[in-house]
Parts: sequence; structure tokens; C-alpha cells
Amino acid sequence: MKLVTPSYYKMFRCTAGACRDNCCRGGWLVGIDEQTEERYRKMPGALGEKLRAALFTQDGETFLKHADEDCPLLRADGLCEVVNEKGPEALGVVCDQFPRFSEYFGERKETGVGLACEEAARIVLSSAPEKARLTESMLTEEPYGDDEYEKAWDERVSRVRAVFDGMLERADISGGFNRLFQALQAMLLAAADLQMDANKNDFAAFDRKVQALAADGGEGSIRALAGRLRPCVTNAAASRNMAYIELFSQLESIGPAWDAELARMRSVYGTEPCVSHFPQRAAGFEAAHTELGPALARYARYLHFRYFEKAVYDHDILGKCKLTALFTLMLEMMLMADGKDDGRGRQTEPGQIPESLAAAVHLFSRQVEYDEENMEQIAEDLTFERCARTDELIFALSHYMKQIG
Repeated sequence: MKLVTPSYYKMFRCTAGACRDNCCRGGWLVGIDEQTEERYRKMPGALGEKLRAALFTQDGETFLKHADEDCPLLRADGLCEVVNEKGPEALGVVCDQFPRFSEYFGERKETGVGLACEEAARIVLSSAPEKARLTESMLTEEPYGDDEYEKAWDERVSRVRAVFDGMLERADISGGFNRLFQALQAMLLAAADLQMDANKNDFAAFDRKVQALAADGGEGSIRALAGRLRPCVTNAAASRNMAYIELFSQLESIGPAWDAELARMRSVYGTEPCVSHFPQRAAGFEAAHTELGPALARYARYLHFRYFEKAVYDHDILGKCKLTALFTLMLEMMLMADGKDDGRGRQTEPGQIPESLAAAVHLFSRQVEYDEENMEQIAEDLTFERCARTDELIFALSHYMKQIG
């Protein structure tokens, strides 16, 4: 089996007790696999008693119960009691693998690291553009069998993903918000065209369009934006902000920190002068925080790598592009809602990310990405365009302009 990872994947090392955003805190519901459960239930001594007291079953699955939002096996020094006494091999699959994630596509396994971990976020959002490029190696694992897997469609999805990733990499290199938003808009336009061909099973047309995209790296789609966008301008970009905030407000909340963030965003985006002067506010924020442009581009590349290839199974390439665009836009809205240019957004040391960005990324990733039900609801909303219509998303990404074309 082939293993595909971003180049930065091998850079990740758990910082253990030095981690400020410890994954053993925050009220996570930690699943325990059957082999680990059996081992824990038979483990002798005080540690075994503590583990058995913490295990509970819900809907036929076993979990480790977090007391007061902390894992009961978390020591005061931020280290794990199980690892300290029995070694890392005693951990369950979830604890051992976090923040790594994996997806299987036929004879290929794709693995990365998620942003709910502060060290993973630092690596993903601060690494040089070329570090996000995909590398291949061989695994001894057996291929993942799935009757729904179609190799020919997988190859098409992979070609589209490669073109779009190149567009996002160039946005990272350019370092500008404008280039990133143009790339996301062009991806949405191209994906909408390709989705129509896929829905009609017109793969000859699909392949021709992908070949044209690959020939110029998507630059043609970017140049065509002005003419294509004019009919999409139906209302002000600011009017979409509250709609997107309400879309995320409908999700299951993980706690008071997320509720407070949504309340703060409503207080900013639902009141004057933000509504009537939103383009100016956005332009001012982006001018004052130019260091966030590349970081947002890397965030978009992370989302694109993690989610786009899932279209192999649900055939929804447009929905995956909309997710990347919406999440990137939402993250910028979270950062912009602060509205204070007090230096907190400045990146001062190589290899680090701004504190405001780290806080927003961790909160959003934990609330949305790491809640399966929330991700399912978002995917459904995007597919059926209950809120984030493609044309509205394209225009929302043009918030830095007073008019288009």
C-alpha cells in the first residue's frame, strides 16, 4: 500500500507536558478500542482501578470519561499516567494517533495532522509553502477493500486536487489575501463546472476541462473571474456574515468558549458601522495584518488536502471546495472580529504563529472539525445549499472590493 503525506508530516512530535492546549483537557469524548478496553479491564493495581472507574459505555461503544473536562489519567505535570507507568504502547488507538488522521482510497492511505493540536497547527501554518507538497512512501498494510471505490474517478479527483493545491501554494508564496481569495473563487467556479459534468457522467468534458486547468495551473479561471462574477453580485458581502455565523450557531456546541466566540462575532457583524462599512473594515484589517495572508493560505491548503479527496466516495467535489472556502472565510471573520491592532497578530519569531491565529484555529477545529455530527451537518448544508450558496460564497470572498468587474 502507498502512503501519501504532506512533507511537514514527519516534523510532528508531541510536546507532551510543554503543551499549553493539552488534548487531555477540554472535555473530549475519547473512544477506547476493544483490545485496549480488554487490557484496561484486566490491568492490576491502582492504575487498573482508576482506568476501570473511568470507562463507560454509550450506544454500544466504550469511552474514557473526562472528569471536570480533564482526563482522569492526566497528571499535574501535563503527562499521562498510563504512559508514565506502562509506556506509550499501553495507549488506546485514539490517544496514540491524535492528532494524526488517515483516509483510505483503494491502495493508497493518506495521513496528516489536525489543527486541534497546537504543535500540529504551528507546523502546518508556519512551514514554508513547499512543505505542504505531498510525498509518497510504501506501507506493509493490506489495501483497504471498499466496493464503493472507483479507481478511474479517484484518478480524476486527484488530478483536480493537484491543480487546486498548486493555486493555493502560489497564493501562499505571493503572501496576499487578494491572491488567496482569487484562488478560492476560481476553485469554486471551476468545481461548479466540473460538478455539472460529473453529475451528467460526461467524463469526456470533465477530462477536457481538467486538462485545460492543469495546462495553465488555473490561471485562466482566475483571469475569467471578473466577467463571471457580475451576475453573482446579488447583495452586499456583509449581509452574508450573519448568515454564516448563524449556520455555525446551529451546530452542537462543545462549550462556553465557542458560545462566547459566536456571541462576540454577532456583536461585531450584526451592528453598525461594520455592516455599512464592511469592505473598508476588511481592507484595513488585511493591510494591518499582512503576516496572516500566508497563514490563511496554508490553512486553506490543509483543508483542501484533508477533505477534497473524500469526493472519491460521495462525488461532491464542489461541496469540498465550498467547505475550504467557507472555513477559511470563517477563520478570517473570527480574527477580524477582534478589531484591535495591538500587535497580538504579529508574528515575531520564525516557526511560530500569531497567538490570535492559534487561538482561533484551535477553537474552530475542536468545535467543528473534531465533531463528527457537526461536520456531517455542514456537509449537508453545503451540498443542498441551505445557506452557503456557491455564488454567495464567491462574492463573500470579494469583501475587499466595493464592486466587481
